[in-house]
Amino acid sequence: MPSKLLSFELHLICKSNISMGEVEVFIDTNDKSWIRIPTYLFSQIVPKEKKREITKLEVSDDLIEGKYKNGRVVKEPFSINRKTGSISVRGFDSDYNGECIKFVKTENKF
Repeated sequence: MPSKLLSFELHLICKSNISMGEVEVFIDTNDKSWIRIPTYLFSQIVPKEKKREITKLEVSDDLIEGKYKNGRVVKEPFSINRKTGSISVRGFDSDYNGECIKFVKTENKF
């Protein structure tokens, strides 16, 4: 089991050269963390709210791992390598693999 780090907040945008769409991840070890995934990773019914609450969050020096609820019962895993920035997300019928960068909101682009 990975060792827990001190509390922190992290906001990531992840893109892929292979998979369609992007993944957005917000980690807050003191509060609710969430993941926003492309619609093709959802089960057959796509909810109006695309943000999925992260459960079973584990943060170590090397990895961020957790599960998100996809449908009524199914909880799908994801992992982010903190050294390389690579992300892997399992979806209902396919997977997403990409690279993450930190999102820092300073001002609107438009």
